[in-house]
Amino acid sequence: MLAGTRSRGGGRHTLRARTDRYAELLYTDESDFDIADAVRAVAGERGVTMARVALAWLLDRPGVVSPIIGAGEVAHLAEAVAATGLTLTDEEKARLEAPYRPHPISGHE
Repeated sequence: MLAGTRSRGGGRHTLRARTDRYAELLYTDESDFDIADAVRAVAGERGVTMARVALAWLLDRPGVVSPIIGAGEVAHLAEAVAATGLTLTDEEKARLEAPYRPHPISGHE
């Protein structure tokens, strides 16, 4: 979702997003789309992909040493590697985190 594969209002922009029905259960809260919008804005300002911004943020989290990226194409791997060279400002990190709203764990009923 943070790579821009889904959009508010039901848009599905990749084959996986159009066929992954399980994800439909996970990404239903409007705040999820608010976070994606913040990632999109920062990515646009930086001139990089949403995936790169999302991974750069994740790699900056304490304790994260090996995120699972789910690369299905060589381009996905290249973006993941490129994310290691992107340092977000404190202001950018705050913008990415501001829309977050805790919600119950889903998908493991």
